[in-house]
Amino acid sequence: NLLLERKLENIQDSIEVADTQVSEVMTSANGGSPGTAEGVSKKFETIMATKSDSITELQEERSKLQKAHAELVRAFEAKLAE
Repeated sequence: NLLLERKLENIQDSIEVADTQVSEVMTSANGGSPGTAEGVSKKFETIMATKSDSITELQEERSKLQKAHAELVRAFEAKLAE
C-alpha cells in the first residue's frame, strides 16, 4: 500500500505540472502570434507524451499487482486445503 500511495503522489504531482503547462499553453495561445501555434503544438505533444508514460506505468503496476494478488490467493487457498 505504501508503494501505491507513493506512486499516486508522484502521479498527482505530474498532473499538477501538466495542468500548469496547459495553463501556460492556453495563456500563450491567447496572446496569439503565428509562431505561437508551433510552440503550443510542441508543449501539447510533450504533455501528451508525459501522460501516456504515466498511463503505461500505471498499467504495468496494475498488472504486477494482479499477478501478486493471484499468487496470494493461491497460497491462501493452499494453506486452507492443508
